[in-house]
Amino acid sequence: MTTKIMKTMKTTKINIVAVVVLLTVCFLNVTPAQAQWRVGVTAGYSNNTYNVDQQYAYHFRYKSIGGFSVNVPVQYDFKDWLAVRVEPGLMQKGYKMYHDFDNKYNDNTIVRTNYLQLPVLARLSFGGAKLRGIVSAGMYFGYWMNGHVNLNSNAVGYINNPEISDLIPQSYNGKYTFNSNRDNRFEFGWAGGLGLEYRLNKHFAIEAEGRIYYGVTSTKKTDEVTQFPNHNTTIGIQVGATYTFGKK
Repeated sequence: MTTKIMKTMKTTKINIVAVVVLLTVCFLNVTPAQAQWRVGVTAGYSNNTYNVDQQYAYHFRYKSIGGFSVNVPVQYDFKDWLAVRVEPGLMQKGYKMYHDFDNKYNDNTIVRTNYLQLPVLARLSFGGAKLRGIVSAGMYFGYWMNGHVNLNSNAVGYINNPEISDLIPQSYNGKYTFNSNRDNRFEFGWAGGLGLEYRLNKHFAIEAEGRIYYGVTSTKKTDEVTQFPNHNTTIGIQVGATYTFGKK
């Protein structure tokens, strides 16, 4: 038994050493001469879906809504095919909600929310010297800055009922009012993308990329009685240009 344990420990040590050696070789291959910085600007269209656990609220219907994104990517190229990118920017999200109750009371609501967003991505590229494919994967952090609400209410049959008339929302078109007991303004999630890059010369490149951002955190603070977890899922396409410092 002791001999078997000793052999197992020896095998484990060999495996650890092999992994360390492999990582060291990979690190040494990333020479300072290959590492370079690049910065740029991108902009595009986004489409957000508001994922809601509706439980028994079957009379609420949510639909996706279009928006925009503007970003300032900062990228560090370890090698020609491997980079890390942070992409601070502004992204518009939101949703459309339709509420129809008993065929008498209905309202249509459009909510647009603006987020400061920071994706942190590992970025792989492949292909020729000019045209290259791009694969991005990582995470993102967001902060819900502000929003706008457009509510149109039609309370036919209920508006004159004194018992519930105070509960019927009135039409409203204005800024979103935050409630610290309800709204979670910080967002975290996973991000991924596929795209193309065309290198015009040793400094300038243009790119187009499709992205998906899957929110993990709920936009609402959960409550056992009135609130259910929900999150944003945003897909979009962005185009832009980057400038690489130094020479390749």
